[in-house]
Amino acid sequence: MKRTSMFAGVALALLSGLTLGLSGCNDGGVRTVKGDWYAYHQDYLRYAAGRGPIQTVVRGNAFNNVSPGTFTDTVISEMQDQPLGVGEVSFEPAEPSDLKGPVYVSLVFNPESGFGSYDACRPERVASAGGGPKPGEAARVVAAFCSTQKLLSGTEGVVSLSGPNDPKFGELIRYVMIDLFPLSNPNLGPSCDSCP
Repeated sequence: MKRTSMFAGVALALLSGLTLGLSGCNDGGVRTVKGDWYAYHQDYLRYAAGRGPIQTVVRGNAFNNVSPGTFTDTVISEMQDQPLGVGEVSFEPAEPSDLKGPVYVSLVFNPESGFGSYDACRPERVASAGGGPKPGEAARVVAAFCSTQKLLSGTEGVVSLSGPNDPKFGELIRYVMIDLFPLSNPNLGPSCDSCP
């Protein structure tokens, strides 16, 4: 009985820490805004992962002094090896015009005002979206998991960064991944894990 209580206490502490981090209350200054899990089910991610690396479009930049190619490689690297609950999931860079396959991920950094997750699932919008950081402003990312131009799940993240080596950038990507690929669809609730 004691072992069960101890496990429950550890699990509760971990969940509390995760909840605080995702709600923007952590000391690191990383904040994600819960988005929409319109049509998300973990089976989409499982299916995509089974087909090989998931195509990932990265637009914009969180840093002024990093080339777009290097920034894309950094983002993709931070996305790898995340515990997403479906086995091994990998990601590869793609251009909006080269998207093939049923699902893809889109991350747009510092987009114009009003650009959201639904926009991030439209390759024609993503092609010209994104920008660099503005002095004194936090970096913003709009992320989406898409199926043939339809939003499956989406979120946004915001963080103030001191430069390319700031560990908060990796935290931002991890928090965005947790929001983008939840273990179950938060819109459906825990009792609907086996819903069709």
